[in-house]
Amino acid sequence: MAEVKVDAVDAAALQQLLPLSDEKGGAEARERMFKEFVVRSNCLVQMGESVATKARSRAWNGTLSLDSLRPLLLKKLLLAKVFSDSSRFFPLVEHSFEIAREWLEPVSSTDHECVDLNQWHVMVFALVMEAHVAAAAPWKNDKGGWVLDQDAFADLCGQLASRTRLADFSTPEETLETLSDWAESPEDAVQFLGKACKAESAASASATVSFEAFAKWLVRKQLPHWHTETEELKSRKRAFQLLKLMNNTPSLPNSVPGKLTPRNSDAGGILLLKTLPESQWTSTNRRFFSDSATFFQKTGGFIM
Repeated sequence: MAEVKVDAVDAAALQQLLPLSDEKGGAEARERMFKEFVVRSNCLVQMGESVATKARSRAWNGTLSLDSLRPLLLKKLLLAKVFSDSSRFFPLVEHSFEIAREWLEPVSSTDHECVDLNQWHVMVFALVMEAHVAAAAPWKNDKGGWVLDQDAFADLCGQLASRTRLADFSTPEETLETLSDWAESPEDAVQFLGKACKAESAASASATVSFEAFAKWLVRKQLPHWHTETEELKSRKRAFQLLKLMNNTPSLPNSVPGKLTPRNSDAGGILLLKTLPESQWTSTNRRFFSDSATFFQKTGGFIM
């Protein structure tokens, strides 16, 4: 199996580009990037880019498909000098995209091939975590994806367990304990993750750990502590407002119970959203013949 040489991640550049901490305006920075990608993606669609138009026929404006998002995000990462070879991070973008769609339901129930603003936050968290994990160990390329032998995986778990913070986020204590246990007994991790496979080479017959399985476990263990119900409710409301604005419609078919009542929440009451003022635009007929238009409406279309 060939080794996957993932470049070392510039943690400072990655943190500045995709901040996870909301104390320094991290959420606002992530949302600005998503809105920029939405605008750029729409421009690519109008220019006839075949890649950008995939999955766009059934998608709402204000959402992004993987084909539209991937080149824009990788270009951002490359310009920020997070790494030198963006092609190595293709699987990370795809995997984090899938995690975001699995973790959260879309605001609009029809966008099953895209991510909205709320899901984007989860995707960023997953991508940042996976980038650090990918660069911290000598992963090898196998038919089923990236894998790591037990000894190297034990070293990786020990390295992660020794850190109190990963990618500007405090790792939960229970996750650190599990990583410490796996560092001592990597065979338990192989059995737990359920992604063990035998190496093709006869010289190395030990079981291996899948990057996809381990990264998904690590992200899912930390997401409830980072993207809490309160944060999800806030970002979900902003995603809903963005869809309304981008699609120029007062309402959307959505999967939000009731009138934007959060899932598994004790809020109980109806959430009130800020609505945009009525449009100030007017037609020429209404502007110059307002009396006639009013008369026409009152009489139901009959001229007396």
